[in-house]
Amino acid sequence: MPDARPHALAALLALLGAGPTCRAAREDDETSTRLRAAERKDAAPTGPAGGRTTPGRPAEGAAPAPAPAADPEVVLRGDPPPPDAPRARLRLALAPGAVWVVQTVGNVRYPMVASQVGFALEERIEVGSCEGTGDDRTCVVTRTLTALDAEGDGGRFIRTEQGRRLDHGIRARLDVRGRRVGPTTLDGPNAKTLVEKDPTWAQVHPLFCLRFPAEPVAKGAKWRHRCHLRDRDRVGERRVLWEVSEIEKDPAGEGLRVELRFVGSYAEPAPEGRREGTVQGIVYFHTGHGLPHVLQEQLSVTIAPDKGMRTVATLNRTFGRIEARGGNEVRTLIDGRPFPPGINARAAGDDEAATR
Repeated sequence: MPDARPHALAALLALLGAGPTCRAAREDDETSTRLRAAERKDAAPTGPAGGRTTPGRPAEGAAPAPAPAADPEVVLRGDPPPPDAPRARLRLALAPGAVWVVQTVGNVRYPMVASQVGFALEERIEVGSCEGTGDDRTCVVTRTLTALDAEGDGGRFIRTEQGRRLDHGIRARLDVRGRRVGPTTLDGPNAKTLVEKDPTWAQVHPLFCLRFPAEPVAKGAKWRHRCHLRDRDRVGERRVLWEVSEIEKDPAGEGLRVELRFVGSYAEPAPEGRREGTVQGIVYFHTGHGLPHVLQEQLSVTIAPDKGMRTVATLNRTFGRIEARGGNEVRTLIDGRPFPPGINARAAGDDEAATR
C-alpha cells in the first residue's frame, strides 16, 4: 500500500471527526435511550382515533399549509405539539443535473481483531430524469462508490467488502420525501453477479434510507420506516423509529436546521439463516438546502449469539455539492464552505483481484 494513503486517511479521519466519540455512538445519550424504549413498544400505527397523529394548528399568523397527500408508509406518532411550536417541512432538493458528494469515515470493531479499523469511502450521487413539481416531484437518484481506503491489515476485510461495489451505481426513482418509486437497479462490472446472489438489491434505498412524513413536523414528532441498505457485504433490512429532537434557525443560511434521531432493529441474511442487530444515529438536516449536512450512525450486528460476539461500525457521513466552474469540478459543503479533501486511493493493489 503506498505510503501516501495511510497519511491521507489519517488526515481525513481527523478532519471529519470520526471515531468512538461520535455522538451517535454514545450509549448513555438520553434521547437514544428514550427512542430505544419507544422501539420496544407496540409498533402498530396510532391513528387519529387516538388523537396522537393530529399535527396541531400552525403558529399564529402563519398561512395554513395545504393538506398533504396520504402517505401510508409513514404515519406521525407522538403527542400533538403546542400550537405555537415551530414546524419544519422536510423535503429533498431534487433538481435535474444536481451532483452531490458524500464522504464516510469511521471505524469497525471486529470480534477477532484487537483494535478498531479505520476506513474512508467517497460516493458520488447524481440526480436526473425528473418529473412533476412540488410534493409530486420525482427524480432518478444514482449513488456510486468512487473511492475507498482502510487502515492496515485489519482493513483488508473492508477493502474486500466495499471493493465489490466500486464503480457500481445504485439507481432508483425517489420523490421529495425520500419515498422509493419503483425498483432499484444496480449497474456496474459485477452487477449481474451481485443481483443474482441477492435479489433484495431491488429494494435498496439509494439515499441512506432518508424518509420524511408528508406533514410539517415539530419537535417530538416520531414516525417509523422500513427500508433496505447495503451494509457490510450484504443487503440488510432496517426497521427504525425517527424522532425530531431539535428545530432551530439555520445559523449558516436560510431555513431551519433540524436534528433527527433514529433507532431501530437490523437484520441481514447469513449462512446460518439470519443475523440481527441494532442501528442508531443522528441526522442534521437543513431545510433551506434540502440536504443533510452530517449523518452519524452506529450499526451493531451479532455474529455469534452463543458467544456474545458482534461487529460494531461507527460511521460519520458528510454531504456536499459538486458544481462545474470554469471547466473544473468544485466541491463545497451544502452551505458553500470548502469540502474536505477527497480520497485519492482506491482498494489496495494487492486486493484488486479480490475486490472486483
